[in-house]
Amino acid sequence: MSTPIELLVKETKAAFIMAKSDGTLDVSEVIQIAVSVSQKVQKIVALTGSEKKSLLLLTLKSGFDASGGLDSLPGFKNASPEVKKAYEEQLLTATSTAIDAIIAAASGKLDLRKPASWKACLPLCATSLQAVLSEKDQSYLKEAREFTEKLLAEPVPK
Repeated sequence: MSTPIELLVKETKAAFIMAKSDGTLDVSEVIQIAVSVSQKVQKIVALTGSEKKSLLLLTLKSGFDASGGLDSLPGFKNASPEVKKAYEEQLLTATSTAIDAIIAAASGKLDLRKPASWKACLPLCATSLQAVLSEKDQSYLKEAREFTEKLLAEPVPK
């Protein structure tokens, strides 16, 4: 008989197989799977918040690996182990950051309807974006973040 965690990994594996059925896998698909898994992990009351996040990331990684990992995607068949590892790390970083933002929004700590929350969101959004941007685009993002922080620091005219 399977444990609840083993069942969760099997469900995650199936979700990854479905997501990769078109031959691609992008961050938005991984985040959708992560949100679904997160909802199930949240029901495990015996775990702390950080333990739940660790379980979520472990379940995603295990389900992803069990689904064939990057080797099952045509674009990665001839990729080096270093490229595959970097891509997997980027996916997990972006997913982890997105989950942090979702949890912050769900708990009321991040209300994007309030300008004061925008500054709190910038590091989360920037970290997610860094996982998918080129170095050149990351430098543009850094410049935009610095400009926005300066702008948000100025008092709002009444």
